[in-house]
Amino acid sequence: QSSEYDLVSRLSYFLWNGPPDETSLALAASSDEIPAAALEREVDRLLADQRSKRFVENFVADWIGFSMVDQVAVDPNFYPQFRTHLKDYMKQESIEFFSELLFRDLSCLNFLESDFVMVNGALAEHYAIPGVHTQRFTHVAAPKSRGGGALAQGSVLLAYSTGQDAHAVNRGVWIRSRLLGDPPSDPPPGVPSLPEPSSDGKPGGPASIKQRFEAHLKAGTTCYDCHKDIDPWGVAMEGFDAVGLPRTKIKLLPDIKKSDLHPSVSRAGGDAVVKDVVILKQFLLKHRPEQFTDGFTRHMLSYALGRPLSYRDEQTVLTLRAEFEESGYKMRSLIKTIVRSSVFRQGSQPKNHK
Repeated sequence: QSSEYDLVSRLSYFLWNGPPDETSLALAASSDEIPAAALEREVDRLLADQRSKRFVENFVADWIGFSMVDQVAVDPNFYPQFRTHLKDYMKQESIEFFSELLFRDLSCLNFLESDFVMVNGALAEHYAIPGVHTQRFTHVAAPKSRGGGALAQGSVLLAYSTGQDAHAVNRGVWIRSRLLGDPPSDPPPGVPSLPEPSSDGKPGGPASIKQRFEAHLKAGTTCYDCHKDIDPWGVAMEGFDAVGLPRTKIKLLPDIKKSDLHPSVSRAGGDAVVKDVVILKQFLLKHRPEQFTDGFTRHMLSYALGRPLSYRDEQTVLTLRAEFEESGYKMRSLIKTIVRSSVFRQGSQPKNHK
């Protein structure tokens, strides 16, 4: 009996970020072992409650990295039209998009690319999307210039920028670690940072982001081993500035045009040239859905358990991932599969290892 009270408590803290209510406690008291079907009905009940907004907001804030959005100071000298309140709208855009996938039971592959976006009037004006005049966020067709999905959202583009310019390495690391669940190793100590561009456009220093990477990689093979799997992802996003708008020129480098940014991303059977974010998203959708599925499953399981995963969780991840794929990448199905899993039901913790 006590284990079932623990179970409904874990479920409540997972989906409500708070203690169980009387209905959950009554469910725990009704059986020595809550049946899987009853657990699934409880998931539906908890998600239907307004308190589930806490789960959505907390998960998205952690996954996107809202703390990074808050820390970036947008330089008014570069973006005089940008207003600080747009930061909150950008964060809300990501929350509303996540909610749309969860509560309308849409495929989570929409995170890679989607034909719709969630915007309100102010954010639509910022993105130059016509016809939206409401303060409420609404489901509208994605503009062809940027498409949809996480990589078109201002929260991601702003969080992993400098506030003056895009930051290809930070954006590449976010794609690797958060979108594909494959975080790169930390850089070794003593490695110099990327050389700064020459703002006056005069020769003598590395100009384009690709040239700056090449100069940086001369620091040693250790740099190359990591950067070859990071840089192409971030360079493909150079077509969007620090505040998430398409551009044809880089502000710090007025002579470097978008057409110069042609990184290659490795895939089975050779390299693919990825010229911009829209092409990058199509590439991810076609060639990286398994990696995304694995990464998203790991993030959700770790969040549900309230702890980092260990090697002991690998078989659970494989099982969850397979069922997630079979469901059509439906988030509600993933949540129910996690809740039914032995690791969640038992609340097991990994043993400490030296």
